[in-house]
Amino acid sequence: MSVSTLHSRPRVTAVRRVVVSALLTVFLAAGCKSPLDTSVAGGGVVKTVTSGQDWSASNKAEPTINAKGKQSAPAQSAIASSSVTKLAFVPGSSTKVFASAITQGLFYSSNGAETWTQVLSKFNVFDFVIDPTNEEHIYVAGQSTAHARVLESKDGGKSWQEVFNDAVSQNSARSIALNPNDVRQVLVGLNSGDLLLSQDGGQTWSLIQNFQDSVQQISWPTPTLLYVLTRVKGLYVSRDAGRTLENISKPLIDLGVWRKNLPTEPPLPSGDQTEIVKSDLPSSAVQTFYRLAVHTQDPTKIYVSADNGVFSNSDGGRLWSYLRLPLRRTENSAVRAVALGDQNRALYVGVANTVYKSTNEGQAWQVTAIATDAVINYILVDFNVPSVAYIGLTGTRY
Repeated sequence: MSVSTLHSRPRVTAVRRVVVSALLTVFLAAGCKSPLDTSVAGGGVVKTVTSGQDWSASNKAEPTINAKGKQSAPAQSAIASSSVTKLAFVPGSSTKVFASAITQGLFYSSNGAETWTQVLSKFNVFDFVIDPTNEEHIYVAGQSTAHARVLESKDGGKSWQEVFNDAVSQNSARSIALNPNDVRQVLVGLNSGDLLLSQDGGQTWSLIQNFQDSVQQISWPTPTLLYVLTRVKGLYVSRDAGRTLENISKPLIDLGVWRKNLPTEPPLPSGDQTEIVKSDLPSSAVQTFYRLAVHTQDPTKIYVSADNGVFSNSDGGRLWSYLRLPLRRTENSAVRAVALGDQNRALYVGVANTVYKSTNEGQAWQVTAIATDAVINYILVDFNVPSVAYIGLTGTRY
């Protein structure tokens, strides 16, 4: 593999103003916990078939058949104690699901997470992507022997070959995406901040950008529109397939920019807008960005989760909204997971072990706490059956 350098200068634009969120109403008390049929501490997967009202563990291993033709008794899969980094459906299916995990690799379920088969082991998988034109074709991004690596399978995980191995040690491949119009174009983001592009299915690689910040997630919703979420510097957007990249998250990092651009009309009777500014802003600026969710029908509408809450935007980064969650003052405000479901009408976010669901842009929330010591790290909602959703849990920071 060869890596060459391409020079690309990102553009930064100012933000005009911010739209604020409406009054919140809680449908279900956060103290009400959804019981699990098994204890989940280290990680694993939980599932709901009731639109998030209750959740149950889904971590059983696929039964095996011995030499006498006898089926093994149900057992826990290795995924039960794994930190799950991502969940995804096989394109066009509501029952075929893949799940990636730290240390444990990649798991596959053909029956909606009723049982799991481990298809890749002894590999730290941070992200994976399935070819939308061929469900047997999968890339995983992760780490092995302290090096960033990308593996490819062309037979649904039965065999794997390496297509990228970073020469620098103490690095990892954190994110991966495919061009929706040309699956031979593969983007990979590294913990070191490198954004790498392959035009030939992983045979050669070019450096597009170095953000000097860990690349948390890549979303490539259209051939030209591209989002790159970094851990500290935030969200970048490209409208020309990565040739130029613009940071659109400055007001989320600098509350002074946000406050300065808040609308000032109509003025308050007292002429003092300090109090309304405070109510419209999170208690602190973003220090860490976690996840991005993109509207499937309008990819300019996005949601970003961070250590101080969840934010929405629908105009290319100029007008941000802060979606206030009904948290107790003592509760952790870090939103590790965000996802859309029910044809983009339902928004799910995860804070610690609690699921928040809104069907009206955060004006009201259904709140369910899961009985686990682990943290909600990823949410996957079935777009065909909106009552079904999955959660990947983590017991560790990575």
